[in-house]
Amino acid sequence: MMEQWTISEPHTDRFRLSIDFGGRPYWCMFDYIVAPVPACEGIEIVIRADPNADTEQWFPDLKRGMEMGWASLREESGQLLTGVRITVTKIHTHPVDTTARGCERYGWAFIVELVRSRAVQVTGK
Repeated sequence: MMEQWTISEPHTDRFRLSIDFGGRPYWCMFDYIVAPVPACEGIEIVIRADPNADTEQWFPDLKRGMEMGWASLREESGQLLTGVRITVTKIHTHPVDTTARGCERYGWAFIVELVRSRAVQVTGK
């Protein structure tokens, strides 16, 4: 049975992920705003108006990772994150270590962490 989860209050922060996997590092720290949007089925992932060049360049990869994390939670643990808008306000990059794969990985990890630490189960549905 699918459990529905959402965010009850807006939240602004910076997502930092420390990965020590023994190989070439990748890096993609980003600032975001998460807000409840009850009318939204699923999640809406958007970029802020007038993003800087780095944010605009890497946003598609970060968004793809978030979508993969959302699908992974739904398929593997039966947790459906819904009614949530994620606005990426700035992506911080490294000239060598920021890669498409790294941004995807950070996006995936962000969604998993968001559900683990901030989401509340929707009741009465």
